[in-house]
Amino acid sequence: MFRRGHEVCRHLLRLIQLSGSEKRRKTEMVRRLGIDTFASFTDIDFLLNTRQYRRAGRALSVIRKTLGDVYSEQMAACDDLGIDEAT
Repeated sequence: MFRRGHEVCRHLLRLIQLSGSEKRRKTEMVRRLGIDTFASFTDIDFLLNTRQYRRAGRALSVIRKTLGDVYSEQMAACDDLGIDEAT
């Protein structure tokens, strides 16, 4: 079973909408893996473990774009302030 875990980011919430049946299957999967309640087991982990690669890939693409946008904004802010990003 695949379990990558994640960092919580409020900007990336609700990328994946699991059905009620999928949520129950995810809960059962967490139980089978013996993961405690404080461990991260994301919806993307569930999709990967159930071979729903296309859905996982779409969510990861959104995450990549969002992170790229944030990076670009930060670099633009550094340029505006005359900050050298190497420092």
